[in-house]
Amino acid sequence: MKSLMKLIIGLAAGLAFQAAQALPLHFQITVNTAALAGQGGYLDLQLNPNGEGAVPLNLQLGRFDGPLTPDGAGQLDGEASGKLDGLSLGNGQMLNALLQPVIFGDWFGFVLTVSDDLQAALGEGSSFSLGLLGTDFAALLGDELGSLLRLEFIPGQGLSLLNFGGELVQIRALAVGEPAALALVGLGLLLVRRRV
Repeated sequence: MKSLMKLIIGLAAGLAFQAAQALPLHFQITVNTAALAGQGGYLDLQLNPNGEGAVPLNLQLGRFDGPLTPDGAGQLDGEASGKLDGLSLGNGQMLNALLQPVIFGDWFGFVLTVSDDLQAALGEGSSFSLGLLGTDFAALLGDELGSLLRLEFIPGQGLSLLNFGGELVQIRALAVGEPAALALVGLGLLLVRRRV
């Protein structure tokens, strides 16, 4: 009976590990904008294909935090939908973006969620960029285009990070599980323990 219990628990643990690998990727991105505090400008968020054969990709941005104040309605282009805190970006057009007028504070942060599996896909990749622009659309920080951060999604290879903001930008992977899947695995283990 004990060997059966070990086998069932081992199988459940293996399934839990496999489920955890299939979960979306979550990244916490934090930007230090203290040098721009009180100044107006634009937050530019884009997800664009690197070619016509780009593998479909969708990103969700949410849980915005910090003293970044929207200053009017944002302009959505291509496969961008939602608003600043609840934005969805697809890569189906050549330009997919939210250009959000803001008043900068000392910092802001948000969670970027990648729910598509690019490991097995073949085709062109896509680029997510975060930029800060002045009211004249000139770059405020980062590279010449105003990009502070660029994430390159490369099918079959993974993710490449280009940080043009140096210490102004922090990005870290979050270990956020799918609550429903983890609860089901926990419930299954509990039931196995009670039956054996």
